[in-house]
Amino acid sequence: MGDFKNRSQWLFFGLVIVIFIGGFFLWQTDLESDPPTYFSGIGQSLITDPAQYTFHARNKVLFDEFDPYEYPRWTVYQHSITSLTAYIWFSIAGSSLEESNMVGVFLSIGALILILLGIGRHHRFWVIPVVTFIFLINVFLFTHGRVSYLENGLLFYSALLFFIYSYWGNKIWGALLAGLIIAAAALTGKLFGFLLLPVLILTIYFSKSTIKWKLIGAGFGSFVVSSLILIFLLYGSDLGAAIGYLGEQAYGLRGFPEGLRSPWGFI
Repeated sequence: MGDFKNRSQWLFFGLVIVIFIGGFFLWQTDLESDPPTYFSGIGQSLITDPAQYTFHARNKVLFDEFDPYEYPRWTVYQHSITSLTAYIWFSIAGSSLEESNMVGVFLSIGALILILLGIGRHHRFWVIPVVTFIFLINVFLFTHGRVSYLENGLLFYSALLFFIYSYWGNKIWGALLAGLIIAAAALTGKLFGFLLLPVLILTIYFSKSTIKWKLIGAGFGSFVVSSLILIFLLYGSDLGAAIGYLGEQAYGLRGFPEGLRSPWGFI
């Protein structure tokens, strides 16, 4: 019985490797082509937005300066995990449309690896190849995951949080690390990454842990302290520009005019 179980696990492991390699090959092909137009209705963000997020990394590689135009409005993009990944990759492979899109592939596939590692902690082994296959053939992930969106950085952070909680969610230091990851997700991923905080708190609350309130306090406290430290380290003198942009993208873009009709509409 044990030998059969071991053979089955190796079979599923081999299947995961085959699916993963095939999917990765598919994901990184034809990256120099433009994405489909009007994929999500009337929006054209697949074409217009990704270049903003690799703008600073490209400038640093080509001109040795992140912001040669001294335009602080996009400073939030400079301090993103997408920009960091782009800078590292551009330094190795050069800057081009294909390499820019490869940034999204790295972040998305990295997220998949972390998800699989987290799943393997609590689920049967056959679940892993199934999740791998579903992730890699999902048309929305395949389309949006192959451009340098900030959301792909947020996807990576979410998967990292899932991985950490899967293994160490019942430990105080695990909750502290989770709070740090959520702060990083909000400040270097995308602003609405802070919504991972109530997810963490509710997950701990409904868990069977005997120290759930200590875990909740550790996670929340870590998020607050980490956020303050990251804001100071990342923005410094650019804090005003960063807050102005975040306000514009939050209540300025989403809050009005709906927010004038009702408090709930504003929220």
